[in-house]
Amino acid sequence: MQLNSKAILDIKTAVDACKGDITPLDFDIDCGSDVLLRLAGCQVAPMLYFSTPNQRVQYVGLGCWASFSNDDAASFLDHHNHEGIMLMGCAAFDGRNATDIAPSEWWVLPVCMIILTPNQSKLRVVCHPNKDGQWSTIESILIQLMDAKVQPRWSESYGDMLHHPSKAQWCRVVNTIKAALTTSELEKVVLARESHATFNKIVNPFSMMAVIQPHDPGLFHFVVKFSEDEAFIGGTPERLFDMTMTEIASDAIAGTIRNDAGGAELLQRQKDASEHQYVSDFILTAMSGLCDGPVEFNKERALLELSVVSHLMQTFKGKRRPTVGPLDAMAALHPTPAVAGTPQGLAMDTIKQMEPFSRQWYAGPMGVLSTTKSTVVVAIRSGVVSGDTVTLYAGAGIVDASNPESEWDELNAKISGFEALFRS
Repeated sequence: MQLNSKAILDIKTAVDACKGDITPLDFDIDCGSDVLLRLAGCQVAPMLYFSTPNQRVQYVGLGCWASFSNDDAASFLDHHNHEGIMLMGCAAFDGRNATDIAPSEWWVLPVCMIILTPNQSKLRVVCHPNKDGQWSTIESILIQLMDAKVQPRWSESYGDMLHHPSKAQWCRVVNTIKAALTTSELEKVVLARESHATFNKIVNPFSMMAVIQPHDPGLFHFVVKFSEDEAFIGGTPERLFDMTMTEIASDAIAGTIRNDAGGAELLQRQKDASEHQYVSDFILTAMSGLCDGPVEFNKERALLELSVVSHLMQTFKGKRRPTVGPLDAMAALHPTPAVAGTPQGLAMDTIKQMEPFSRQWYAGPMGVLSTTKSTVVVAIRSGVVSGDTVTLYAGAGIVDASNPESEWDELNAKISGFEALFRS
């Protein structure tokens, strides 16, 4: 059906019939061909978008009945074991970055959801009879969604891009870390950089994502709009885990090469192989604690080829232990050596000492949680939209064989897709 005044009255009838516990109601609906551009014209906040590679599944969360920390999200899902009840959100990299706009652990029960697959377009209204003014809250969101004007794709360019730390500062820090690698138990540290791009008008994160997504469709894409002024956007290749009622799977991704340098060369480089081995060993150990029986994985590293760069990749999967929930998997798997380093505690301490900024949600877990199907990714290749500024984040793994200049070039390669689309 089309979302119109009659459809909203039909939805109200169904909502009014709901009594007692939180209940999801699904309605077939035509959302149009480009949901991102419709969301760009919608004034609801918060609003969350998450898509799997090639947009096989797209989730939209509109409004917020409640938000939860990691522990509270686990408790909520334990008490609401219904396949239609989903939480969407994200968590900061290291839990220290709570802000007034969004706390460091932020999992939202949306008022309404849109779930899109190639064969189905669905509107899910989450009835919450315990909330005063339930229907007025739902109706307000439905009207805003109905009246939203499809916006054009983002076409503005930014001016200068400022990096923090600067290249000279970066090289000094990398050399400091390399010295620590030879004198301590530290084996690898993932060091990040933030880059500030300023536009000449307020950035619409959904309009911008409508340009970014087709450029590299094989990524997981997301937009988390916390408020009218701030959002978190990105496109990541890195799946932290997929979990169903019976199985769990995770990917080990590390090592980077530009495609124009020849992706096959990556398979032969010892530095990248050793970086990847740290990640593989960590995920295999974590997965063994989450699974009943053996963990299966491809013995040979594969090449994950994206639009600009390629990575080394292995996939791990096993039978999920019945007592393991999505927040248990998140606690076991995050942060991997791909975004922190190894050993984990020492690497995290080094990051806090050496990085001159807060990562906020960069490299943290984000995605969709439920008791029956959860998908959580690592929010790399991401950025914070604040007013007219986009702050991009990128990281590189520092090991004994690292060259500061080469690692700087790797950071540039990881944001080059954004630069190609929006540089003036």
